[in-house]
Amino acid sequence: MNRIYVMPKNNKWMVKRNKEDEPIDQKDTKQEAIEAAKEIAIGLDASLVVLRKDGTIENLGQDSVDPFPDEDNGPDYNNWNDEGV
Repeated sequence: MNRIYVMPKNNKWMVKRNKEDEPIDQKDTKQEAIEAAKEIAIGLDASLVVLRKDGTIENLGQDSVDPFPDEDNGPDYNNWNDEGV
């Protein structure tokens, strides 16, 4: 499954495909990176994953691109505890 990641690095926000080394794009703000990543994810039929500065996955809510578009049983990040379960 293709995934588009938004992640912080060196005071910028990177947009990467499948956590590749080279970013597809980089933005000054997290919101700019999320907007760019959404367009890329839709164009590639990929899921969007946004990582916080601490490396945890952020829940973008209902207006985001579905992180598991082909799965009905993806993880429910809203109910995860600190151990990830």
